[in-house]
Amino acid sequence: MFISGLGHFNFSHSSLTCFSIGQGKVWLIFFLCVLIYSASALANGQTNQQAPVRLMRTGAVNADWQLQVNDAPLFLALQEIQRVSGLRIHYSVLPEQAVSATCVSDELTQVLKCLLGASVNLVFSGSGAASDPTSIGEVWVLGSSLNTQRSAVDCKPPGLSDTVATETGQGGTIDRLLLEVNADDTRQRADALFDLAKQTEADSEEVDALLLKGLHDPSAMVRGQALSGWAERHGDGALPELQQAMLDSDSSVRLQAVELTDNPLMLKNALQDADALVRQLAEAKLQALSPR
Repeated sequence: MFISGLGHFNFSHSSLTCFSIGQGKVWLIFFLCVLIYSASALANGQTNQQAPVRLMRTGAVNADWQLQVNDAPLFLALQEIQRVSGLRIHYSVLPEQAVSATCVSDELTQVLKCLLGASVNLVFSGSGAASDPTSIGEVWVLGSSLNTQRSAVDCKPPGLSDTVATETGQGGTIDRLLLEVNADDTRQRADALFDLAKQTEADSEEVDALLLKGLHDPSAMVRGQALSGWAERHGDGALPELQQAMLDSDSSVRLQAVELTDNPLMLKNALQDADALVRQLAEAKLQALSPR
């Protein structure tokens, strides 16, 4: 094909128009216009593409923090939370698969639990309102308690959804959990202990027996959940179990024990722990306990 005389080319994209004049330069100008058009189209497409992770603080009641994750790895979501909130998040291992999540709450801690799973063990350092990340300071994510099977999450703000109930009622739920606590699946046992500790009366001897049994489970995830449930139900009376947990071979269980105690002697002993995170948390808690 031969073109002579006046050449005129018009590529309309983002108000882009290319003109060329002169027979000798027409093909060169045409080629340059195509390159400019392609680059503009690519840039416009990238601009319109939805960000994989976005955390916003809106100030809305029961929905101050809003996290949207679109098929992205967890470490990107945690990086975004740190960037926007200033909260320092420590973790050693995360599931590799991508997740999609919509997490909305008035507390950043609840957004984290939505993203990582309600039964995840999160160890916080600092004091103050849970909605204020600067008053929390730092958080440790215990890898052994992470749910590696989560791929899609949708959490509604607390108080905006009805309490979930089974068809058989609360009694049926407890009966189911009592069966699941002996399941072969590690995650199922850990979740069952977590729910039993939250949903049953503190003086339930049957649940206490299951929690004590869970302290010796082969899985560190289960031992950590059992320790947390035991401490929540028995308060200061749980000190012997917490001290015993400091001898656990898994650092995540020892880290959980440090989080669950305010005993100065136990915290000082934890400063000699072989794991750096355990030592850091013990030091942070001792500083928080020291008179200012």
